[in-house]
Amino acid sequence: MVGLGVLFLASALLNMALLPSAFNVLAFRMSNVVFSAVVGLLLVLGAYGRISGKPAAGQPLRPPARPRRRAAPDLPSSPEEVAVEVAMREAEFAVVQHYATEDQQRRIEAMSGVRARDGRRRIWMEFDETAGSALCGGPEPGEQC
Repeated sequence: MVGLGVLFLASALLNMALLPSAFNVLAFRMSNVVFSAVVGLLLVLGAYGRISGKPAAGQPLRPPARPRRRAAPDLPSSPEEVAVEVAMREAEFAVVQHYATEDQQRRIEAMSGVRARDGRRRIWMEFDETAGSALCGGPEPGEQC
């Protein structure tokens, strides 16, 4: 729209310059110049709201609002889960670099079939729970380690 308006304004100026000369082969008159100038101004100024500012909320030309990004549901939500994520990352690096412990290798092997981050974290934490109960000898019902 703006480009077309600029072309109309340029045409008005060119036609006004050619009015008194022999190069006015299309027989333009002052009414043609005024028409071109008015249409050019309307096109340029009519696009002002689209370019310079934000249209009002009810305007049909207003771009749709971007949806707000929410945190992924599988991100860690507690300090324990963050610590597990760090341990998982270190274990994955250790396996790739061939210096992982047997425990790290077992955990990574157990997690290999799971793609979701929270599922992998759950499997890692299950290893911690089983290791904790094995360390205290398997608590009897009602007994804590």
